[in-house]
Amino acid sequence: MWNNLGNTYAAKGDWNEAVKAFSRALNTPEYDTPAIAWNNLGNAFAAKGELDEAISAYRKALEMPGDENIGGRWFALGTGLQAKGELEQAIEAYRKAINTPGRDGPGHAWQRLATALQAKGDLEEAVKSYRKAFDTPGYDDLGCVWHGLATALQTAGDVDGAIKAYHNALNQPGRAYPGHTWHSLGTALQAKGELEEAVEAYRKALDTPGYDHPGQAWHDLGTALQAKGEVDHAITAFQSAIATPGFNGMGRAWYNLGQALQAKGDLDEAVKAFRQALDTPGYDTRPTRGMPSDTHFKPKAIWTRPSKLTTRRSIRRATDMSGGRGMTSAPHFNPKANWTKPSKSTARHLICPDPITGYVRG
Repeated sequence: MWNNLGNTYAAKGDWNEAVKAFSRALNTPEYDTPAIAWNNLGNAFAAKGELDEAISAYRKALEMPGDENIGGRWFALGTGLQAKGELEQAIEAYRKAINTPGRDGPGHAWQRLATALQAKGDLEEAVKSYRKAFDTPGYDDLGCVWHGLATALQTAGDVDGAIKAYHNALNQPGRAYPGHTWHSLGTALQAKGELEEAVEAYRKALDTPGYDHPGQAWHDLGTALQAKGEVDHAITAFQSAIATPGFNGMGRAWYNLGQALQAKGDLDEAVKAFRQALDTPGYDTRPTRGMPSDTHFKPKAIWTRPSKLTTRRSIRRATDMSGGRGMTSAPHFNPKANWTKPSKSTARHLICPDPITGYVRG
């Protein structure tokens, strides 16, 4: 009774009441399936973001005698550990889930193992695990696996393989989160220099109903458009990124807008944009190569972080040009290569509905 009530609260998203109900189930002497209640309690804690409590509950579920779903308990523990960033332990838990005799649905465990390996940087093993998921009879979340495989291949530098995998993901019936796949496909196409196709992919992402990271898509669209020489359209895209609520790349977008305005010859507005970049809290203070932390691309070969020093130099160049002294060197901006990941919460190789909890992974 209490466990069923907890499931009802969970279905409504009322996780506080779900925790209370599952706890009452565990305190009921006649309740004879405590492993299920412990597992459900762990899911509720995880949904609340209380990962230590979730992991503890999952471990309690594994201690219960007579449970017929040991593989599922190991899988749930792996998700909690991975969410907390304890990748080694998560990998161990997923492997135990896969190796549990009679484990139902090992394809999901292979897919999650792949994401943990990928986050750890073990790309070769991640690719193998994604392919194991494909080989699992009856596994029905192929779009998710194709997307994850694509990100692993792109990180490893196999851009052509990644592009094919992204297309395969998009071709899966009922593919969840297609906006993220279109966006990631755009980054791969842009890295390859196929700018027309990249622009189309970014626009597909932006046209996807419910796509939750339009700011980054607008920004990346702007870099592709500027690489094509469509400066006016690039300016519009960067401005759209900046105007997007919750966009967390403001400094970068202001900087790139400044570069586009400078290329157009609108130097006063370029100076304003560069100064906005400098005034953005947390904006790229380190003159290092690479881009903000990412788990699915090799940035060093294609992108240089615009540091505050670089931005100040851009301001001086724009100011010098407006004063008639001209510019002695080409702009720093390399729009063909200026790419960033969609975002952590789209990292998007982890975005798939969890087969056990129903939560979104990632």
